[in-house]
Amino acid sequence: PAPVKAKTWRAYLSTTTIAARTRIGAGPWYNLSGALVAQDLTALHANGISYELMLTETGTLVPSNEHDILTGSNADGGLGDPVATCADWTTNDSSAYAWVGHVDWNSPSTAGNPSWNASHYPSCDPAGLAATAGSGRTYCFAE
Repeated sequence: PAPVKAKTWRAYLSTTTIAARTRIGAGPWYNLSGALVAQDLTALHANGISYELMLTETGTLVPSNEHDILTGSNADGGLGDPVATCADWTTNDSSAYAWVGHVDWNSPSTAGNPSWNASHYPSCDPAGLAATAGSGRTYCFAE
């Protein structure tokens, strides 16, 4: 397979009309270091992604104070609450909100976090995201 950096990356974001799971292809997916993240959509949504495999664009682990990742999706990657997408990712207004997942959902230090892709929904403004340990990060998948 092509090196991971040479692949086309797609954001795992649902909008009011497009589910995140339909944006990222069928798999398999690898992280920036080339480790297998998930074989296919069924495995991805049944097992989640282990926190050790979730790397930033520079190959490091996501800081714990930025563990909320924007998805706009429910747990199966489908359309979540139709208004929980920061107005289809066009606003950072405090009156809008978005579904987020927890990058560290299965780490030993934070065990019990609900989901890697559908945990709760903070407001879309920088202060609202920061209040729940977010910074506006997204998951990106390369096939």
